Amino acid sequence: MKKKFFIIALVFVVFGLRINAQTVDTTTTPVEIQSITIEKHPLDWYEQQSHLWEKCVLENPQNEYAWHNYFKSVFYHELQADTVSSVAIAEVCRKMGEAIPNTYRYYYCMYRNLCLNHQLDSADIFAQKALEALPDSIQGDEINTLIAFLWYKGVNEDPDSKQYECFLKLLQKQYEAPLYPEKLFRYMYNQFQGMEDNGIYFFSGDNAGFPAIILQNVLNVHKDKQVVCVPFLYLESYCDALFKRLGIKPFKSADDYLSMNLSLELWMSDLIQYIIRESGRPGYFCGVEMYYLPDTLTHFLYNEGLLLRYSPKPYDNIASTKKIVETKYHLEYLNEPEFTPSNKHPEYEGMQLNYVMMLSHLIPFYRADGEKEKALWLQQLLTDVINNTQVNENFKRHCFQILDENTNLDENTK
Repeated sequence: MKKKFFIIALVFVVFGLRINAQTVDTTTTPVEIQSITIEKHPLDWYEQQSHLWEKCVLENPQNEYAWHNYFKSVFYHELQADTVSSVAIAEVCRKMGEAIPNTYRYYYCMYRNLCLNHQLDSADIFAQKALEALPDSIQGDEINTLIAFLWYKGVNEDPDSKQYECFLKLLQKQYEAPLYPEKLFRYMYNQFQGMEDNGIYFFSGDNAGFPAIILQNVLNVHKDKQVVCVPFLYLESYCDALFKRLGIKPFKSADDYLSMNLSLELWMSDLIQYIIRESGRPGYFCGVEMYYLPDTLTHFLYNEGLLLRYSPKPYDNIASTKKIVETKYHLEYLNEPEFTPSNKHPEYEGMQLNYVMMLSHLIPFYRADGEKEKALWLQQLLTDVINNTQVNENFKRHCFQILDENTNLDENTK
């Protein structure tokens, strides 16, 4: 008997990091330190750079740019070390405070330092000072960090907030940088397209959610959707603003659960289901990032194209997914040339393969329902996606294997 609902039990992320290849001798020349999410280097590289940038600040103690790179080289070195030591980072900040006090760079680095040490109340003070001293030109990772700060403070949930205008300004900078390629926005747009009106999208983290809030606040599309950053739910300021926006009463805190010897995993599962239930809105989750979800919640998630939808009861999600793919998604761009260069964003190249992971299971259902033309259309589309995606050949073969398995399923197993 053919299954009329399908649950994704195991999926994976196809994003990657760019390993930078320097053309200068970085053992003797200091270079600008990029965010570790964009360029990742070995520990000894950061150590060498820290010595070079330290020499720069000793020669010119007022050089804010050099201080910032000195901080980042030490920060990323310690962040990747087996045992993170905040002593070295704090020492850099102490020296910065003596050399360039009352500057944006000092405030920003102190914020990063205090966050690493979980001193959030003190960190918030420096973040606010950094925002007040914000220069016209800042790096992409700084933009992301400050947006995340305003986000978890609940500013995006309160348009009347004094800092809401600053939040929008930073998002505009983030969009214009450009920190993300066009294909990422198209992918995110299709995820929104597959959601019902006023749906809630629970993201794994702020980095995953940035394209979504840019679409909503800069390009002004799908503003009816509610974006929720799951890790921020641990923060009282964020929950208070979210509950107010959704018009629901506060939920028990994590400490309440711990005092009853109940796990944080259970608290998070109950909280997410409470938000969906009390708001009366459909809940959605990323189909390729399930690591952040409690096991007690994944049993209620059903594949609906590029997203997983929460439902306490089984339903014919195959019919829903077909409708979304056929009538809501904008898939033409998958077979079109890229009109904007993406060489600056190789870490997102494999993202297109998420379509293969999340949609290929529809092919046998189309065939079983006598819709052979649609099965062939989807098979060809996904084949083209794999062929046109610039990833290593081993991963391509793995994707073709997944597609072939769904294409060649025996009728009795459909």
